[in-house]
Amino acid sequence: MKIFVFSDSHSDCSKMEKVIQQYKMQINAIIHLGDHDSDIERIMHVAGNIPIAAVAGNCDMLSTRRNEVLAEYEDKKFLLIHGQNLVSAGNYGGALKAAKDNKADAVLFGHTHIPFCRTVNGILLFNPGSISLPRGGSTYSFGIIEITDNKINAKCVDFEE
Repeated sequence: MKIFVFSDSHSDCSKMEKVIQQYKMQINAIIHLGDHDSDIERIMHVAGNIPIAAVAGNCDMLSTRRNEVLAEYEDKKFLLIHGQNLVSAGNYGGALKAAKDNKADAVLFGHTHIPFCRTVNGILLFNPGSISLPRGGSTYSFGIIEITDNKINAKCVDFEE
């Protein structure tokens, strides 16, 4: 199973649309980690029948979406958050605690706009970076999570035109 993960699109959907169009036949699910969660509706015409999970971010004040979602793919539990209350650059303790509290195998977050991928105490901490407003010297990026043989493999991918 391949899950494509986006965050912090901030109303610039063009790069997300290009990625989805390019890899559409390989994508089993899409996750959007907030800022701006309304962008999900804007990419649905490209995503077609691909299931989409999303959470609201700190810039999604009028959103009706939840700030935290526990999603399950291939018997693996993923805690989806934007992260504004649980992460800061270099400090992921709150996200790790939230994953443990929810018995999640992974916590996916955005907010910092900086790609991050590390496993701590058996829990994957994953930030795909920002598809539209990279920070910290990073480039436009998104994430790909693959679940094979009951293992989660994650990578941040630089967007290329």
